[in-house]
Amino acid sequence: MHLGYMNCCLDAHLPLPPILTDIPAWLRSLRLHKYNDVFSGLRWQDIVKMSDEDLMDKGVIALGARRKMLKVFENVRGHCAQNVSIGGDSL
Repeated sequence: MHLGYMNCCLDAHLPLPPILTDIPAWLRSLRLHKYNDVFSGLRWQDIVKMSDEDLMDKGVIALGARRKMLKVFENVRGHCAQNVSIGGDSL
């Protein structure tokens, strides 16, 4: 997996679950809706690039919540990378 491919996917409009475009619904589905304000005004493409330190800086102090978010972010990035590699050079 090349970082360039992953960034291309995250910046492109590739098919992903529609819930990603509705951040409050996405957080609610993860039972993390209390953090809606933390991500207000951000795109999912930017959110899934956040690190543990970024989350702490935004006010997500609870370790369990950060771990859960980081795992989900990793899964979304993996989905993007997989879609790009399957799509080949069509991008």
